Amino acid sequence: MNDMEENSAPASSGKATASMICGIVSLLGWCVLGPLIVPVAIVGLVLGCMSMKSNDKGFAVTGIITSSLSILLGIVVVIFGVALMGEMEEQGITFEEIMKEAEQQIEEAEGR
Repeated sequence: MNDMEENSAPASSGKATASMICGIVSLLGWCVLGPLIVPVAIVGLVLGCMSMKSNDKGFAVTGIITSSLSILLGIVVVIFGVALMGEMEEQGITFEEIMKEAEQQIEEAEGR
């Protein structure tokens, strides 16, 4: 076989592996960083889509699925946050009032 024949077959792709790693890290990162991890998920999704023609198609699919789940979780969190802020505004509650009440409860708990 010459070099041309060897290069014509789809090669193993590091992009697929990187996609899978980004997807898994983005899902696990939600526990620590929350929505700040969404850019990692976007990178994982892009790399997974780019590497679908490689021999590591399973890794690419895993990266696409996990990254998509992380992005979907980010969308849900944003929608929930916007709805919560709208409800707080409708009720006339400010963030400062919530923080003051929380501080008072902490002081009461420590005083006991």
